[in-house]
Amino acid sequence: MLLSLGGCFLSNLLAAVASRSADISNIQVALTGTIGGVPERIEAIDMRVTAKYSDAGLMHKLVAIAERGCLVTNTLAPALAIEVLVEQGH
Repeated sequence: MLLSLGGCFLSNLLAAVASRSADISNIQVALTGTIGGVPERIEAIDMRVTAKYSDAGLMHKLVAIAERGCLVTNTLAPALAIEVLVEQGH
């Protein structure tokens, strides 16, 4: 599930970056799932997006676009918490 979410989100983010010719590079996405409940299941996902960018507002906007456009995010969001953190990379 995490791999599907990461791939879907990243492909949407790369498309958003490319369509705007945004000056964003070295994009990486790392996901961590929190397991709990009975029976055990993934209850939350943290997604850390790291990239080199100069315009933080644009980066956050493109991440939001990728979240809305990702079919896996749209499918999972009603069932569990998905938190996205954007960080400046090198």
